[in-house]
Amino acid sequence: MFKSNTIAACLLVFAVGAAPDRALAETPSDQLVIGMTLANVLQMDPHDTGSYEKSHISTQMYDRLVEMDPENESILRPLLAESWEFEENGDLVMQLRQDAVFHSGNKVTAEDVVYSLHRPLLGAMNASSTFRDVGFTPENVEELITAEGDYTVRIRRPSDMNLVIFMYSALAQTAGSIVDKQLVLENEVDGDFGNAFLKNNDGGSGPFSLNRWNPNELIVLDRFDDHWLGGSEMSRIFIMHIPEAQAQRLQLERGDIDMAYTLSPSDYASLDANPDIDVQKVIGDGYYHIAMSTDHEILGDPKVRLALRYLVPYDGLQESVMTYFSEPWHQPISRGKVGAFDEDLPVSYDVDKAKELLAEAGYADGMELEILTLSQPPFIDIATAFQESASAAGIDVKVTQGAGSVVYGQMRQREFDLIVGRNLGGKYGDPHSNVASSMYNPDNTEASSLQNYAWRCSFYDEELNAMIEAAAAEQDESKRAEMYHEIQNHYEELGPPFVMIGQRIDPFAVRTNVKGVIRHPSWTTRWDLAVKE
Repeated sequence: MFKSNTIAACLLVFAVGAAPDRALAETPSDQLVIGMTLANVLQMDPHDTGSYEKSHISTQMYDRLVEMDPENESILRPLLAESWEFEENGDLVMQLRQDAVFHSGNKVTAEDVVYSLHRPLLGAMNASSTFRDVGFTPENVEELITAEGDYTVRIRRPSDMNLVIFMYSALAQTAGSIVDKQLVLENEVDGDFGNAFLKNNDGGSGPFSLNRWNPNELIVLDRFDDHWLGGSEMSRIFIMHIPEAQAQRLQLERGDIDMAYTLSPSDYASLDANPDIDVQKVIGDGYYHIAMSTDHEILGDPKVRLALRYLVPYDGLQESVMTYFSEPWHQPISRGKVGAFDEDLPVSYDVDKAKELLAEAGYADGMELEILTLSQPPFIDIATAFQESASAAGIDVKVTQGAGSVVYGQMRQREFDLIVGRNLGGKYGDPHSNVASSMYNPDNTEASSLQNYAWRCSFYDEELNAMIEAAAAEQDESKRAEMYHEIQNHYEELGPPFVMIGQRIDPFAVRTNVKGVIRHPSWTTRWDLAVKE
């Protein structure tokens, strides 16, 4: 058992105020020590939050059926599902491995898988939107996802959409995490599907189990020796809450920590020149962006939204802030996907053009807006840069900083003007990932079951929805590419609710003696593969 005095000693070792001239520290050879901000890790249920930091932690605690190859997203690799096939009617039939057990000692069976894939929808959890994207609902999911014996799972299509998309969008993501049905039901309270229990406890079968979680302080994961892959070479993982980027950099340089996840541009630049540090830059499929509420009295005008696109200092941000966080790409489908354009959308900082559009919309005298942002880089940097550049067009932008629960909580309630974000789908290599998140909104009412980014921005177009549904069902790749070109052109005509800052890069820094960790663009990086030289 991990004792409290061990925690105290650990915290002393990693204290920010340690003397700068002391001898170089070294973490234990069988332990991985990671620095990041834990401000957005609000609870441990894998189906109820999907933040960047939380997704990485859930990946260690929970197995999924499949995973995407981190170096080639088009390749699906088996995890709990040993094999799968598509039948002529489109059904997906998956055969499970028979040697997997949960941390509780219970065997992983088809009943656990089926329960886990029902749970987000039946429990109205955050991950439910991933299932709704392809047509699953609380009303149909129990009929469409079923067990056949102890180790076979059948998934029937809820719509014309190819279930390959579902494998990428849900089964390979933390939304598809498999939980221990027996343990969860034993701890269910008032039909909450064990949500209160899993917020603070572990119900997984992953390579590590939860030892301790002290919010905004420390997470400790212990190696699960009975994992079907065999035990990791790391016996324990410490995730330290180090909110200050400079403190993370200094501790990484000293060897107090092995990996740093939330650094500033200047810190990454400094570490890039350090031969003892490897800075990995993994290009994701999503975007850093500024989201706009189209339900807002002013932002509901497409000309105003287009005007704001001309008030972002793209070149300055890319050169000074975004070098380690994004690459220039502003089309709504990520570069390289089926249906992506060959050339980028022309964007520029053009105050005169912005003023012209604002005058046409009736706002020649400017306006007041509020932009919500996380306090960490590069979010706050984007917000303050936009605040300064927008002032040239007479727009007074108030910057409000907050934790993820506040910033994105207001977005989920549709109570915002502008928000700096990082996603818009983009966790898998199909174009549906982008359009399903940023454009598709079949029900714009408050009662909508699909509360994705488009819904949160109150962005709705019936014709666009139909085009997206048709493209997702199309089997011919060349026809599909043409359809996505048409979708993007129509979307542009409507006045998108997002200003794209750039296609997302997920950087992190690791000491060069740590091998085997390959950063994953879908936020499912495998820390269990780490070895130390």
